[in-house]
Amino acid sequence: MEGPAVTRPIGERVAAAEEQLEVIDRELARVRDRLHELEADRATIRLLLDQMSRMSARVEEVASSVEDVAKRTAEQVVGIFYSDKTQLDEVRKERRRDRVKVALQALAIGISLGSLLVLIILR
Repeated sequence: MEGPAVTRPIGERVAAAEEQLEVIDRELARVRDRLHELEADRATIRLLLDQMSRMSARVEEVASSVEDVAKRTAEQVVGIFYSDKTQLDEVRKERRRDRVKVALQALAIGISLGSLLVLIILR
């Protein structure tokens, strides 16, 4: 007993096979394109992880710096109790400089995070 594919003329079977091959080729091209997109996404994620690692190290440095500033400020405040007004003015100026330094470091971190977000959004 012969099935419907065997009873069809050879030309129809060849045409059907060619059509199936074209469908398979289109699907293969679509899968390749998607694979390239996924590879690009993977590379982007690796880059972001590397940048986040570097930023984490920088945040730790800033935290350490803030701790040092706090210690120095505390020592200076204790020293105020044993000093005159001129020394108090100097301490205030140094504290102000330290606060500006910390604010600038925080701003640098904010800019870095903003740049990272822009990179993420633009990808």
